[in-house]
Amino acid sequence: MIKTQKTGHKTSSGIPARIFCCVLMLTSCAFVCRAQDKIYTSDNSIIVAKVLKVGSTEIEYKKFSNLNGPSYLISKSNVNMIVYENGEKETYSRIPEKQPVRVLRPVKPHFTGIASLDNARELVNSENINDAISVYAQLVAKDSTVFIYQVEYAYALALGGIYEAALSHLDISRNKGYKTPEFYYYTSQVFTLMGFADLAGEIWKEDAKNKPPGWITAKAPDLMKTYGRKTFIPVPETKKEFNAKFKNANRLASQNSNLLSIALFRDIINQHPNDYIPYIGYSISLEKLGFLELSAQSIEKAISIIQGSPEKAEIKQALDNRLLTIRNKMNVYRTANLFGLKEKKGDAMNPQMLMYVGAMIGSGVTSLNSRIGYFMSETSNGSVDIGLTSSSGNTNINLGLSFYGRDRMFVYGAGLVCNVGASSYLSAKITVGLSFMNKNHTGSFDIFFDGNQSLSKTSPSTITLSIGRSVYFGKRK
Repeated sequence: MIKTQKTGHKTSSGIPARIFCCVLMLTSCAFVCRAQDKIYTSDNSIIVAKVLKVGSTEIEYKKFSNLNGPSYLISKSNVNMIVYENGEKETYSRIPEKQPVRVLRPVKPHFTGIASLDNARELVNSENINDAISVYAQLVAKDSTVFIYQVEYAYALALGGIYEAALSHLDISRNKGYKTPEFYYYTSQVFTLMGFADLAGEIWKEDAKNKPPGWITAKAPDLMKTYGRKTFIPVPETKKEFNAKFKNANRLASQNSNLLSIALFRDIINQHPNDYIPYIGYSISLEKLGFLELSAQSIEKAISIIQGSPEKAEIKQALDNRLLTIRNKMNVYRTANLFGLKEKKGDAMNPQMLMYVGAMIGSGVTSLNSRIGYFMSETSNGSVDIGLTSSSGNTNINLGLSFYGRDRMFVYGAGLVCNVGASSYLSAKITVGLSFMNKNHTGSFDIFFDGNQSLSKTSPSTITLSIGRSVYFGKRK
């Protein structure tokens, strides 16, 4: 039984029910408010959302008004603070100037269409960048040895503002020896998108021999205007943060991630233009990449900063010596270039050759095979074959020219061989086999079947097995 109280002439039997309803409503409102995350942007707007993921450069979220709808991305550089549903705050360094918030297209969980190179390029040209990244990721996962997948994937990542991953893929390609005009073009595009036009201009200069890939030529300028980082705005940082960033840049350089390293050094220099130390690290990474003119300019800048400081006289002398070393190296490369020995702009001389040695020992036939080859493309090479075959008491020296191609681990080739011995004759050679490349693409374990069809009716035709190892000098294109 509910007890009632009288106040004046009115009973209050309904008051507890009304109080209960009010408390319930307030509790519900509080729960709804606390279930929301709030993203405070640099243009002083607030996005009511459910934060899904906070990455290194971007934040992924869903609109709170449509939690079953698409996901969105916003750059962390355009966010001042996130207040989570539990009241926890995550604050980011405030950007000095107001920047327009650029929200990318909705992020799809995965791309469900056909993962093909043509499809990926079409998505880039139609500015479906997230989908393009998804397709390129599938292509690289399917076969990471295809050079063009890696460099175009890097370009798509940079269009999406994912610069670190883009440069990482380019570093991988370069360290594998894939230094083609396409590599330099896409590398320059990535640096231009990052706002480093001077680096891009040093890496790529269009001329009669260097032409942009046809599929992107017309669209690239528009993509640059839409997705390029217009200016670099320094974000205040502590000395501890500066030291950590500088240490990371040096670590990347020591691991041959030189493109990542120079990008990080450029960020450091933009924030600390009057500190001579970052220019030295920047110069070292540029030199390792072969950009000697920029490397020298960086040392000259460091020298100009400490010019006239007696306490830094020894440092200046060391920098003067380094500058002289770089200048001498530039003269050596210019001389090499006159004789056609320099492979590519921005790279040291690189022969890009291979040597193979293999053998077969059996009861009736013993053979020793070797060849020296030169890579004409990333998958094909021309070789001089030298071999020795002993059978039934007869020994022949085999000299020939062959051309080989590679499709993943399958190798095939054909050539012409001169067999010199008791009787000399020519034979046509066909080779098929398996080649198991090491992770660094500097060598492989090979199993070849060689078929030699004599061009003389009186000479025998043979099929031999050769097991051996190849070593690659300068890696491969």
